[in-house]
Amino acid sequence: MAEVMPCPIQQHASNQGDAIAIYLSHDGTKLSYEELDNKISAISLSQVPQGEVLAVIHDDALILLIMMFACLRQRIIFCPLNPIFSQKELQQRCRQAGIKYYFAPTPVALAGITRIDIHQSNPNNKQALISLAQASTLVFTSGSSGEAKAAQHSLSNHYYSALGSQTLIPFHAKDCWLLSLPLFHIGGIALVFRAFFVGGSIALGSKVIAKDLTHYPITHASLVPTQAYRLLQQPAIFTNNQLRYVLVGGAALDNNLIKQLANSPFRCFASYGLTEMSSQVASIELTPSSQQPLQYQLLPDREVEISKGEIILKGACLFMGYRQLGRLIAVDQGLGFASKDLGARTAEHLSIHGRKDNMFISGGENVQPEQIEQVLLGLPYIKSLIIVPVRNTEFGQIAAAFVDWIGAPQPRQLQLDSKQLLAPWQRPKHILPWSQWQGLKPNRKKLQQQATQLAVEDAGKHN
Repeated sequence: MAEVMPCPIQQHASNQGDAIAIYLSHDGTKLSYEELDNKISAISLSQVPQGEVLAVIHDDALILLIMMFACLRQRIIFCPLNPIFSQKELQQRCRQAGIKYYFAPTPVALAGITRIDIHQSNPNNKQALISLAQASTLVFTSGSSGEAKAAQHSLSNHYYSALGSQTLIPFHAKDCWLLSLPLFHIGGIALVFRAFFVGGSIALGSKVIAKDLTHYPITHASLVPTQAYRLLQQPAIFTNNQLRYVLVGGAALDNNLIKQLANSPFRCFASYGLTEMSSQVASIELTPSSQQPLQYQLLPDREVEISKGEIILKGACLFMGYRQLGRLIAVDQGLGFASKDLGARTAEHLSIHGRKDNMFISGGENVQPEQIEQVLLGLPYIKSLIIVPVRNTEFGQIAAAFVDWIGAPQPRQLQLDSKQLLAPWQRPKHILPWSQWQGLKPNRKKLQQQATQLAVEDAGKHN
């Protein structure tokens, strides 16, 4: 692959200008590659110096897509931020990464950060050359186990991520990928590059994926487990749609969901990935015999080593590093990135055992929450379950379980089954009502704080 290449949008506009780039809404509105190219070419970001970061705070996926490629062409680093964040949260992230410029439809009170205006002119038809080496995106990690970090990616990271994905989930120019993940999440950005590098289409998803499938010619979809579970409850998905591939990631899958996906009318793949590796690292096609721990197939251009049980990641998809106070703290590409994920590798297959920073000690025994979750999620009356530790005078820490029940709550039955299935130090001592959260993944740190408070209240009732 050449180090310098034309912008793929512009290249497809030249070669297949009438081909559909984006399906915008259920009423049939769409944009061709030529129309999308014109919208991108008309954007001037002259207020932002090359190499700087532009935070884009917007809830319109089309605006975000246009801004991402306008930034790419003008050598500006695109940083999408969730518009649902409070002013304080936006300020904290901008300060942490040293961001100096932002764009939003209405002003946000961000101290020391300049709001830019978007200047639109006649489309510039001059060839837009981009470099694989250039910094292209800045994506904040989910922060599910601590403070979110600003991960900087090169265009090369996204290119090789897309290329490797093709080996298991082929995507062609006549295909259409549903954008149901937000563009401030690496999964959303990754699928955009997968589609646009090959000249395929993207459909801008609504909140009801089943309806999207009936209105758009969707062949591929990327979902988190919650979205996949809801989709499988819709009888319409089993008839009259073109969906062929579903990629599920962002959180662990329970055995019940694995079985349902394996028996669906489309091919389903589970994915292990992370922001620092530009999305996918390894994937597996789900079959009726699949069960945890899944044996993921390592994708090309990703390298995995295991050190004391921890997954160390290298390869062409490894991010450039974290951005702090305006400076890139580069990752050592030779040493690789210590993921804090625990796992094992056999040949080209990888199994995931949990997070190193989720483990806690109860009565002197190491407890891995994900192992407990995998066991208890096999029970027929549990839909979802998350284990977190709470402090305990006698044992140091004990397990608490947030449970999403199928039907009526059965805490007593769960306690009885836990005695049969788990060691004493693994059994949840507090069984708590299911908690909702913002974002694609549960924030275990916040859930631990919530569980601690609930456990104190519960203990008070019995004193």
